Amino acid sequence: MSKIFIIGQVFFVLLLLFTPFFSVIAVEEQNLTPKLKIGLFNLLKPQTIDIQVIGNEVVSLKIVSGNSGQRDFLASLLSPKEVLTLVATTRGITCYLKNSEKQVKQRWLAKSLSISGNNSLQLFVANRLTRQIPAQVSFQLSKNLIQTILSTDKEKAVGIVTASELSAIDNIGPKQALESFKTLSIVIRSYIHHEKARHSKEGYDLCDNTHCLLYLGEEALASNKQQAIIERALVETSKIVIRYENEIVPGYFTACCGGLTALPKEVWTAEHPSSYVFQSIRCNYCQKDRFYQWERTTKTKYLWRALEPILAFQPKETTQLIAKYNQKGVVIGLLVKDRSHLVKISPARFRHLIGQELGWNLVLSNFYQITPKGQQIIFQGKGFGHNLGLCLAGANEQARQGVSFSEILQFYFPNTTLSQIQ
Repeated sequence: MSKIFIIGQVFFVLLLLFTPFFSVIAVEEQNLTPKLKIGLFNLLKPQTIDIQVIGNEVVSLKIVSGNSGQRDFLASLLSPKEVLTLVATTRGITCYLKNSEKQVKQRWLAKSLSISGNNSLQLFVANRLTRQIPAQVSFQLSKNLIQTILSTDKEKAVGIVTASELSAIDNIGPKQALESFKTLSIVIRSYIHHEKARHSKEGYDLCDNTHCLLYLGEEALASNKQQAIIERALVETSKIVIRYENEIVPGYFTACCGGLTALPKEVWTAEHPSSYVFQSIRCNYCQKDRFYQWERTTKTKYLWRALEPILAFQPKETTQLIAKYNQKGVVIGLLVKDRSHLVKISPARFRHLIGQELGWNLVLSNFYQITPKGQQIIFQGKGFGHNLGLCLAGANEQARQGVSFSEILQFYFPNTTLSQIQ
């Protein structure tokens, strides 16, 4: 046995003896922090992205180019004073590395690009959207647009999503706010672990908008006035999820349920991917919320324009929009009808088309009535979101009244238990 090997072994033993805390932390970081892949900018689907490094350290770039079916890997660095601009083209992603004066230093044509480092990046999209994210991200071409995939620690993602979904709780004390943030963080963690393969066909786990979870980047947590409370909630609920018969329950939540939570079959046409049987919970805690009841109006011609992708005819003045309801008053289907045409629309498809064209603040839930009035259509409804699972407005009110996070979760997810994931 060599002296070098013996010295190395002695050094390792001393390291374990005198720095046990740091040694354990290092092992945990290496083995117990599975990554979550989040698809960013899913709604926007950018053609151009500008990237800058935050902090004093450089980050590494790995550029994948290809000629005649062969892949070549190029390596480079991005410093804090430089800007990397990505532009989607029909041939690939053109990468421009610029100095502090925005002059191009290098240029590559890439099939894909990955960035890795220990600091953060600032991403600028179309001069209208910024996102601060960890420097572990990849870019690839998808239908002549840039697909951005962030690789991040799941627990860190829980914190940022919690701050993104619930930016602030008003009129509440620190102790009560802690219970509310504990509640939401457990629900979000449960959702992440149950739904983590939702976008597997696209090459990532979850997207960053309300289709999955709202992820607004590191600034969402850093700029939150209740940041310290959120971080404490994360520590005190670390790795805790909702379970039913040893299965993680999908942590669905909605901004405001409008007084009655929905069932999965009222929200989606597809089969619900869980053995947990959701119940329709009567919630009287969200009555003071501004979305408990709402009214929105739009011009009829704008509505028909939004529905053009599914209409094979030109609507007339006599064309009607008719909603079908279940016994609770939830919309379960819609019809566009005139004398010679009949088009069926699912509630989810209807809200998606309306949201894309007229904004996501017009039809807030599937709990609404439709009233034609002259050249306009009036939507009168209750709740905000899909109304399924945890009602955020109701949970916040329960926390104000001194209800604990475990009791709140039992109210919205009856017959479940809480346990830590391994």
